[in-house]
Amino acid sequence: MASSKNKPVNLSERLNRQSRTVDTVKTDPTIPTEVTVTLDELVPSEFNPRQSVNPKYDDIKDSIKARGIDHRFNVTRKSVDDPYQIADGGNTRLQALQELWKETGDEKFFRHQVTFKPWVDDEESLAGHLVENDLRGDMKLIERALAAKRWIALIEEKEGKTLSMRKVSERMKSKGWSIDHSNLSVLLYAVDGLVEYVPDLLWAGAGVPTVKKLRSHEKAFKAYWDSLIENGEQPSEEWETLWQTTLKEFDDISFDFDTFFQQLSIKFSDAVDEPYSAVSSEIFSIMNGGKPSGVKSPQPNHPIAQGDSPSALGAVVAGHSPAPSPSTGSSEQPTQSVNGHTPAESPARTVATETADDLSSASATPSVVVGGITSTQAEPEAAMPELTLDNLLEQSYIAIREVTDAYDIGHLLLPTFGEYEGAPGIGWYIPLEFYDGFDQILSELTPIQRLWTYSLLIPLIGIAHDCEMYGQTEVVATINALLPKRYDQLLDDHTLQQAYIHTSMIRTLPEFDGVDPAHVRCKHGLLAFDRIFAALRRRFNDDYTSLFLEPK
Repeated sequence: MASSKNKPVNLSERLNRQSRTVDTVKTDPTIPTEVTVTLDELVPSEFNPRQSVNPKYDDIKDSIKARGIDHRFNVTRKSVDDPYQIADGGNTRLQALQELWKETGDEKFFRHQVTFKPWVDDEESLAGHLVENDLRGDMKLIERALAAKRWIALIEEKEGKTLSMRKVSERMKSKGWSIDHSNLSVLLYAVDGLVEYVPDLLWAGAGVPTVKKLRSHEKAFKAYWDSLIENGEQPSEEWETLWQTTLKEFDDISFDFDTFFQQLSIKFSDAVDEPYSAVSSEIFSIMNGGKPSGVKSPQPNHPIAQGDSPSALGAVVAGHSPAPSPSTGSSEQPTQSVNGHTPAESPARTVATETADDLSSASATPSVVVGGITSTQAEPEAAMPELTLDNLLEQSYIAIREVTDAYDIGHLLLPTFGEYEGAPGIGWYIPLEFYDGFDQILSELTPIQRLWTYSLLIPLIGIAHDCEMYGQTEVVATINALLPKRYDQLLDDHTLQQAYIHTSMIRTLPEFDGVDPAHVRCKHGLLAFDRIFAALRRRFNDDYTSLFLEPK
């Protein structure tokens, strides 16, 4: 019997079987290795932090078209069943190659020698892309911020616990990204606190200075808000709502911090029933290192904040103090003021105001209220020549242009002095007939410009209210035709009420260091207009027929 040891071996069959086994077990190299890939085997990285178009894209594409790829790609993949993906930068070049291949069909754009790097993990891949892109210096802050947020999630998932900003930044530095915990906190603030409310601003390229400034504004306002609550204040709305809605109003490709501060202060003052000037002064103090006081100014805010009805607002806007109580037995009307101030305490020294200072009459000048502010005309030391009606109308226009020019809305006004042949009114008005309605005007303006545009309606609304009381119905009808809707309907308009509050606050604004020059300019213009308007009222003894029904 033949021994099994002597059985012949079929070497050909064994070699074929070994070959088939090798073919079924595909593996990637375990060390960096040069391989050849085609565009249909290569995809962008899922960890590419750049989400917007590279600003240098066209230059990169033109360079590749002329010279080809100067630096070969580094590629990787999680498993052999996945397509290759860019390992650490090069996603923009890959996009350019794909477009050039479609446009030209040139093989040099299709097949490439690349360096394969073994896959490590998600964190390593994200780190490689973020470091590579950030070194070029052309990433948007929000792109860096979103990548950092994702990286932190990967780190904490791997560690199984939450880490401090300092620990996280140290981990990131060890992977090649130079960032400290302070700058990391700025990036996270952009993601957690801003991108939902000002996406246009951030994706337009807002950088670290803008984000830091917004954060300092929020901290200062929130600190004062919290200190008031700790002392028993109950604001009319939540801080988060107030802050977030104001941010949304200012979301644009650029950010007007002065106007934002102003609008936020107005809303803050309305929510806690405190004068704008007191709020803004407190916030300036906090932003310059002071501590929140936790107390409100003893001065009252505006009539609306004190619960007055729109009709009461109409009376104040119109220039009338509330009638005295019958029990007082007094026939005199009390002088009205807001926040304890009158224009006489802070005389405006513009051209318009200097002319207004010379307005005089033979008798002592009574106190009048325009927009809720007392305007007391002092007795002149010497008699001045009486100004003509056209002089007054021109000075009214000059005064209000101080206001409108501060916010670039002077083009909305039409003067009614000089060669103007119709009824002159108060020297100017918004010619709605030139536009497709008031809403069309507002649609082209910023939030603060819209607020000031509404404020231009207040004098006419006040006069219409007066004339309704005096029975001058024809004048009321004429004024209503100049307004976007009837004056009594506008009294219920929330934006009109905000404009009234705003102009009242601006009139009493202290002129301290750091105050916005535009605010000061508006204050001077408003006070000058108040005095000129008082002179017009005296001239016609509150009979507006001549001003609104009769040509000059």
